Amino acid sequence: MSAPDNIKVAIAIDFMDAFANIPKSKQKKVRRFLEKFREHPTSSGINYEPIKNAHDPDLYSIRVDQEYRGIVKKPSKGRVYLLLW
Repeated sequence: MSAPDNIKVAIAIDFMDAFANIPKSKQKKVRRFLEKFREHPTSSGINYEPIKNAHDPDLYSIRVDQEYRGIVKKPSKGRVYLLLW
């Protein structure tokens, strides 16, 4: 399955650096989440929570599991989602 028409998911290099620092025992769960996110970033199963007082209103926190969250730039315009952290 791929992302809906014309939606793109970009991954920031900072995300890759942060991923490398996650304990190996948790990386598999993060990879599974990443695969689901890349396939369908607009899924209702992805709980986007706005980041209060963020300089950019398009920044959201998303839950990977009870311990880890990701930071995403969810476009208010356009079709590119950026996984930041």
